[in-house]
Amino acid sequence: MLMAGYEISGFEKIPDEGPALLVYYHGAIPIDFYYLMANVILHKQRYLRAVADRFLFSIPGIIIIIIIIIIIIIYFLFYFLPPVVKIPGVKNKS
Repeated sequence: MLMAGYEISGFEKIPDEGPALLVYYHGAIPIDFYYLMANVILHKQRYLRAVADRFLFSIPGIIIIIIIIIIIIIYFLFYFLPPVVKIPGVKNKS
């Protein structure tokens, strides 16, 4: 079995609250950025915002990929995070 791993160095330097600027170069394939983003969400309860070059949006099919990623994030937020507000008439998963 082939296993792939990753390591984030300096993760403890990301503050738990307040503003922070993380300058990051992910190279040609941004999968490592997704690992970083997932770790920050899980361990720091923070969200990362990314800035991209305008060229990225001229790649054929990128808009569809972005829409799919947004749908996956919304699904994750709705089904896996505890409800913040109890909505009358809506049965929350427990």
